Amino acid sequence: MAITIAEKVLIVGGVLNLAYGTLLGYPITVIRAKGAPATPRYLMAAHISTLLHAAVLLGLAWAARLSALGPGWPDLAAWLLVTSSALIAAKDTLNWLTGVQDEFGDKARTAPLGALGALGRQLVSVSSSPASSQRCDARCQCLGSLAHIGIL
Repeated sequence: MAITIAEKVLIVGGVLNLAYGTLLGYPITVIRAKGAPATPRYLMAAHISTLLHAAVLLGLAWAARLSALGPGWPDLAAWLLVTSSALIAAKDTLNWLTGVQDEFGDKARTAPLGALGALGRQLVSVSSSPASSQRCDARCQCLGSLAHIGIL
């Protein structure tokens, strides 16, 4: 069976997240090596979230093969997830670079990036829920469960 567009998008997105998360590890090392008592909050958030998103996206590349959604839906969901991940990484990186201490308390200018990232994930979870599929077998229930716990 050939690799689908959704799988390609998820694999590329996962690898790019992994690479970016790894690159963010270097400033952490430099900051701590210079004697800082702690790593900046949003640098650590960007580093950890990109590595976690990488694992999720790469795992979903396998799960996309099990999708019982109609044609085009897995591709759209993959693009939304990868875009959402990129927006969240950009938000956390910009928060770190601009010195934001608390994005909610400081009313950070990056809030729209976080909102768009969250919206993308919500759209994916709604479109992949078992109720939206005509044919709901065990594979669809698996994806619905992932959507329910917030992975999709």
